[in-house]
Amino acid sequence: MDESYIDYEWMIQALSPNQRHVLDLIAINEDRGHHPRTLESLERRHLIVARDELLGGRFPVRIKRYDVPTPVHMAWCALCAKEVEAAGGIEAIEAKYAS
Repeated sequence: MDESYIDYEWMIQALSPNQRHVLDLIAINEDRGHHPRTLESLERRHLIVARDELLGGRFPVRIKRYDVPTPVHMAWCALCAKEVEAAGGIEAIEAKYAS
């Protein structure tokens, strides 16, 4: 096995429910309004990376945005697919959240 291999899927499964929820949101580009400690914990685990973004306008403001690195995003997608399959398909998940 390659020593540089990191099992991101396992790392994602080991997250607390709140950390997983925030990672899920960042993975779909909803990276605003999360608690700083949660973001720091995900960043320490290298599951997200921070970047500065300049918002233009009359009074420019620099904000911090977060992204999921590609290898982590690929593991996240694979894990989501397994979770959908284990739940009985997308229809079962949609029915769960519709009620």
